[in-house]
Amino acid sequence: MNTGTKVIRKADANKNIPAFGIARSAYNDKTVVEWTYFKRHTSTIKTASLVEVTPELEMRILTAYRERNAAHKAKLDKERIYLCTNVNPTARGSLYGHPKPLPLTVQQVVDGKCFYCGHPVINRGQGE
Repeated sequence: MNTGTKVIRKADANKNIPAFGIARSAYNDKTVVEWTYFKRHTSTIKTASLVEVTPELEMRILTAYRERNAAHKAKLDKERIYLCTNVNPTARGSLYGHPKPLPLTVQQVVDGKCFYCGHPVINRGQGE
């Protein structure tokens, strides 16, 4: 593995996880990798478990990751059926309000009030 090469673990590449790193040094059958998602974090990994990242591989991994992330966000958005309208843009803590209307799940509503500030909530369809 050449120094300065962009690499990814084979397992991460197979699961489309964007955990890229830069090969810093190689000795015997191991390579020191500096990970781009952690600043100043390095790992010593067997060279056989690393794959060099090509532009096609990187694009495939990033598009699959974005699709998975968008699906997850849509799922979470469906669960947020309540809306807390206690808006105070200058508030420092949630007891005094939220910067913008806060969507809430069923678990975040206690007795019809926001768990964070205690303000009564409405159904999300009514607030929009």
